[in-house]
Amino acid sequence: MKRFCKLFMTILLLNIIYIPQVYAADTCGKITGSFIYDKEKFNDEEVSLYLIADYDEKANKFSFKNEFKDFTLDVNSLTYGELEEYSLTLKKYIEDNSINSSHSVKTNDNNQFIFDKCLEKGLYLVKTEDIIKDKFKYISLPSILTIPTITKEDANHIYDIEINMKVEVKNLDDNNPTDPDNPNNPDKPIDPDDPNKPNSDGSNNGSDIKIPNTFDAIYIYLSLFIGSLILIILIIYLNQKKKGRKENEKNK
Repeated sequence: MKRFCKLFMTILLLNIIYIPQVYAADTCGKITGSFIYDKEKFNDEEVSLYLIADYDEKANKFSFKNEFKDFTLDVNSLTYGELEEYSLTLKKYIEDNSINSSHSVKTNDNNQFIFDKCLEKGLYLVKTEDIIKDKFKYISLPSILTIPTITKEDANHIYDIEINMKVEVKNLDDNNPTDPDNPNNPDKPIDPDDPNKPNSDGSNNGSDIKIPNTFDAIYIYLSLFIGSLILIILIIYLNQKKKGRKENEKNK
């Protein structure tokens, strides 16, 4: 009887301890990512995670950490381009001020990394160091994300986040800069009077950030506008012609 009571109490205690852990696991965040560029693989590279802001559930807003209080804004209101610029600004601020990361891991043999130590709700930045191989510099753009991420379709809360680090390549051969994906197509030279001036293809040799070329979009919108205008005129003409036929038939 004593053995039975001891066994019963042990099972009861295990259940009491286990239930809160299961509940906590449902709200624990996890980030899985890959760090690769085309066929170039990056294993055993350090990946850093920064907690930019805590999530205040009662106020339903982010509470920014003291070191990032100057970056307070509504990230949900930003466009993709603005969000990328925001993350680049944060990356530079972190590096300039030598801010320590919340977590750091190494990429494995499959060029993947995992942050799985029950990440709390908040706004995060993931970044890696630039890598130089042969004559190319691989620049990994920082990724900014939230835990949880809420889907637009059904407002589901996702705690298991998957990302792919975006990588840009810079040629270090100043005498003959080339595109590593197309070595027969060298980059256009930089304008010495205006190094930030974008090339005709929309790239910007004076900066690591590519500037989009808006001329193509203007031509597309103009063509659509003219096509729509012609279609409207044609519909009006056919309707008037149809009305004219009906009136002629009545007069007869």
